[in-house]
Amino acid sequence: MQTELALYYHRVAGIPAVVARTFNLVGKGMSARLSIGSFMAQIAEAKDGGSISVGHIDTFRDFLTAETAVAAYWNLLTLSKPGEIYNICSGHPTLVRAMLDELMSQSGKHLSINVDPNRFKGDDIPAMFGDPSKYLALLAMNEERRIRLQRKGGSKESPFVP
Repeated sequence: MQTELALYYHRVAGIPAVVARTFNLVGKGMSARLSIGSFMAQIAEAKDGGSISVGHIDTFRDFLTAETAVAAYWNLLTLSKPGEIYNICSGHPTLVRAMLDELMSQSGKHLSINVDPNRFKGDDIPAMFGDPSKYLALLAMNEERRIRLQRKGGSKESPFVP
């Protein structure tokens, strides 16, 4: 609905709307209502040798850091064509269990995993990841333009955030 409204106002009123379809963000301060945020909170609270409760962790998701997403939003604001839709994602499916294992490893704690069927979602999708090719093409096109300008003696600065 939000996408359709943004594109409608772009078409009808000329508002320079760009739609960013952002996939799963990870970073500090995540809500414990999200799986990764719940893992982070439980790991922080658990004592070494304790356990954490999880739902279905044998699914694949597309994760990216909040910092990466913010840089992408800036790039869309400064480089994209209004009225377009871009996937902000890594394009790589990551096993949720692997994310949990990495978080536990980083904590330095030895924890066991308690799979709780009450935490399962009935409609959990086995794999969900995006295709960032349109966004990456936008960055590549801008980089090519920057190089052409440099060759002509223009700006040496890149106008996008790496």
